[in-house]
Amino acid sequence: MKTIIFSLLATLTVFSTVTAETITLTESNPRIWQSTRDGKPDQFGVSQYRIPHLFVKPNGDIVACCVGRLSKPSDHGISACFFALSKDQGKTWKKFNAPYVNWKENKPPKGVLPLTKITNEVNVVWSQIEKKYICIYMHELRVYVSKSPDLEKWSDPQKLDIAKLADGSTANLWQCPTSMLIDQKTGEVGFAICGINNKRWVVRLIWTKDFKTFEESPNIPKGSCNETNFVKIKDGRYFVSSRAGKKRINWYYDRVNKKWSIPHPVTVPHRGSCQADVIYDSNGHLFLSMPSNPGSRLNGCIYRSKDQGKTWENIKLLNEGYFGYSSLVILNDGSKAILSEQERCDGPSKGTSLHFKNLGKLQGK
Repeated sequence: MKTIIFSLLATLTVFSTVTAETITLTESNPRIWQSTRDGKPDQFGVSQYRIPHLFVKPNGDIVACCVGRLSKPSDHGISACFFALSKDQGKTWKKFNAPYVNWKENKPPKGVLPLTKITNEVNVVWSQIEKKYICIYMHELRVYVSKSPDLEKWSDPQKLDIAKLADGSTANLWQCPTSMLIDQKTGEVGFAICGINNKRWVVRLIWTKDFKTFEESPNIPKGSCNETNFVKIKDGRYFVSSRAGKKRINWYYDRVNKKWSIPHPVTVPHRGSCQADVIYDSNGHLFLSMPSNPGSRLNGCIYRSKDQGKTWENIKLLNEGYFGYSSLVILNDGSKAILSEQERCDGPSKGTSLHFKNLGKLQGK
């Protein structure tokens, strides 16, 4: 089946440059990207949009990105990276629709990111020092970086040398969805990576300023953790939250001493087997976005912790239907915003719509 899919794609070459369109979101139509319902490709060759990521620039612009799956029924086949930009707090978006190219050659026009194989996870940030967007994505279970001044023309991708483990062995490691951070004062980028080595999950945190040299944390002690997100909290440590089977596991990481805390399983009702995102606001509050139904990816909720992640409360129901991967950000006025997978269809594509919503300041009680 895979051979047939690849052969079909190898005969197609659509578009030669990135095309842009502007959309306006409404209460009844909050979708930046929408998968097809019948499993057939849309005009960009995509049947499934997934894995959202948001980032807020210092000037208040919101950047969004996602993965467009080109090969179905496999969720881990050929993919492309898509980007969008909003200059008005998420009301309107300029979408940069990537072309897809001849897969057999996979030689896109100069400045266009190539297609990826064996799934993809894409993250994007803006560097105020470089005046460029920085994108990391995965291809064949390796991490690549590319830069762009405008979300349209990208530099030639560079494969990152982060696959070796402490014992000298090599693992398939890739960046975790929505985990990318940047320090605008120093230009340092951080992200989490995960993968499998000798049938055991490997997860660690990475920091770099040049994508050539890397500071790496020790592996998270528990072997069943995978997709991981993290933020810096007020005492200088990092709060870390990991997907881990039936229950999420939270940690604290001391970067100075390179030490992990004991694991802290999340005790409020939630779906542990799903990605979640975490943010930390100026009030010292942590927020997690994740499904609240333990048995399935349903009923997306926002959880808040006022005590650095020790206890959590459910403060907002986002929807009562399908809720998958999500990305949280804090806007310049202190409001929170989210881009999340919703409306998964039961048809051949199993695709989702990526909904954007401004959540307000979520101050609550």
